Amino acid sequence: MSSITRAHAPGCGNEGKCSRPMFGMSGPNGFCDRPAWGEQYSEREPSRGQSGKHAGPWWPLRDRNGYYPPHLAHLAPPYVPAFACDWHGGPKETGIRFVRDGNMWCAFMPGFENLQESPAGFGETQDLAEVDLAARSPSRNPEGNG
Repeated sequence: MSSITRAHAPGCGNEGKCSRPMFGMSGPNGFCDRPAWGEQYSEREPSRGQSGKHAGPWWPLRDRNGYYPPHLAHLAPPYVPAFACDWHGGPKETGIRFVRDGNMWCAFMPGFENLQESPAGFGETQDLAEVDLAARSPSRNPEGNG
């Protein structure tokens, strides 16, 4: 199987390729490689402070031990090690985007240039990063100085 390249995880604000492993009858068969704009959205885990409001509606909730119910395990989010396309739980071209930055999530909108020129939010969960982004957004803060 091929390995993840720079195109599968190009960095903040850049278009990449979906890194969802694909399989054929004989085994591993490369990656999805559809256009991708960020990492996979977090699933619903209220115990960890994640509402999962951007997650796919078909993703089941985990039980209190962190497992999927056996009859719904086939609906679990697909494994995507880096960027994910919208088919595999990632953002759409016009949607809010999330990437991991160290131990925090970074949230930003399409058109992101860099941290000095574009609004970005940070938080321990995707929800907290989105709230921080809304607080730093120019539409809510005309001076743009957080």
